[in-house]
Amino acid sequence: MIWLLQKRLIWILRILLALEGMIGSNHRKGGYLMNWLSRLALFLVIIGALNWLLVGLFEWDLVSAVFGGETMRASSMLSRIVYSLVGLSGLYCLTFLFADTIVGTEQR
Repeated sequence: MIWLLQKRLIWILRILLALEGMIGSNHRKGGYLMNWLSRLALFLVIIGALNWLLVGLFEWDLVSAVFGGETMRASSMLSRIVYSLVGLSGLYCLTFLFADTIVGTEQR
């Protein structure tokens, strides 16, 4: 079951990378601005991280509550700490989502 999920994730990543290559990027000052695909991916990562924060702090799964499934997750204390750290990282990543920051640089 896990290998099937991994194969699907790799397939989705390949499609996203192909789409980003076709769309191109906005060049400015030797780097490129985050385009809509990068922002969408970052937004989804933040949503996932905030869900893990809820699991870590309250043992409650927001995604399962919205889309159906078991919302309470019993976890060990170490797992809850890791989930909370991932969630706090997602909160930090909110600053990247709304910033007009140059992400990479070109080598010339």
